[in-house]
Amino acid sequence: MSNPIETVKKYNQAFEAKDVEAMRSLLNKNYHFKGPMTEMHGSDEMLGFMANCPFACSQQNLAFVAEGNKVVQTFDWVTIAPFKATVSMCEVLEVQDGQIKSAKLFYDSAAFPKEAQEMMQQMMQNAA
Repeated sequence: MSNPIETVKKYNQAFEAKDVEAMRSLLNKNYHFKGPMTEMHGSDEMLGFMANCPFACSQQNLAFVAEGNKVVQTFDWVTIAPFKATVSMCEVLEVQDGQIKSAKLFYDSAAFPKEAQEMMQQMMQNAA
């Protein structure tokens, strides 16, 4: 049995690197994501979203708590292009058989610049 925190850490690395193939291996086919500005059903939708992701970003100040197959991570999402912003986030992930089954992301969407909010809406339309 894999360590859920290690699975999430590998996913974070793949996300930052925009490594779609690594992400594919770490996402359950029936993956479900819900955040304040987006919701995705299935790994294909998430990977389509990532294919259109223009952000140069990183996660900083990461901290993890795990219980069973649930992992909570808190972090500062720092983006440097095409806009600059730092947004504190909390994500609850469910890991099953070494893959992420679901994720719920919490943050204040008002902390994003207006241009970022518009970009997210456009990315969701392109991923659909």
